[in-house]
Amino acid sequence: MEKQIKETKHIIAYLDFLGVKKRICSGDTEFINQLKFIYHKAKQNCQKVNSCVDNSKLAPIKQQIFSDNIVFAQEIISKDNVYQVFNFILFVSAYLHQALLAGFLVRGGITIGDLYIDNTFVSGKALVKAYQLESQIAIYPRVVVDFDVFGILSTLDDMIMKNFSLPVGDDLIYCIDGFRVIFKPPGMRIALEKIRKAILEICKYERNFKIVQKHLWVITQFNEFCIAQKQEKYQINVLEDYASVEQLASI
Repeated sequence: MEKQIKETKHIIAYLDFLGVKKRICSGDTEFINQLKFIYHKAKQNCQKVNSCVDNSKLAPIKQQIFSDNIVFAQEIISKDNVYQVFNFILFVSAYLHQALLAGFLVRGGITIGDLYIDNTFVSGKALVKAYQLESQIAIYPRVVVDFDVFGILSTLDDMIMKNFSLPVGDDLIYCIDGFRVIFKPPGMRIALEKIRKAILEICKYERNFKIVQKHLWVITQFNEFCIAQKQEKYQINVLEDYASVEQLASI
């Protein structure tokens, strides 16, 4: 008989790639190759981070992929978990950036709780809660951070927090800043140009009102980020770059 499953405390990210099922059903070979690439990146990123981990202080980050979803999880083995949570958020943020440039909008949730995960199976209360954050709270292409996780991050000192932010939406929900790339000019400008191009490629005109809402939300968030970085020239003009007045009125 196999060893009995035991859930332990983990930080977990549940990510859903939006629009994947529709594109798979269309038989888009190029898209499927992009999907394979970003899934491979998830495994590659875990291996890269885990190769640098001090196993006496940090557990490895594990991942599970099923359909259009990815789970990242890391067991919490130290009482001092502030920097582990911080680094896990940065890890997920970097992956979101890779996904965006590869042509994917992602919605998800991050929480802390009991979980079991191995190479073939993942289960636990934390998985259910992360899924609920993604499916019921996030709504837009964003990764929502549970209040318990934010509470831990809020104890970081100001020197670290000034280069790291969890934006609060109009609905007072904390989420990962998917556009934050810590580069110095001209690296920042190059990054913004790539992000702008990726968003416009993803957000091709749609008549489906729900999809358009998500596109416009992403564009708004990106434009606000450009303003905050004093890089207004990279903003996306909805009427010129995304859709015409007539198109928007016909939705």
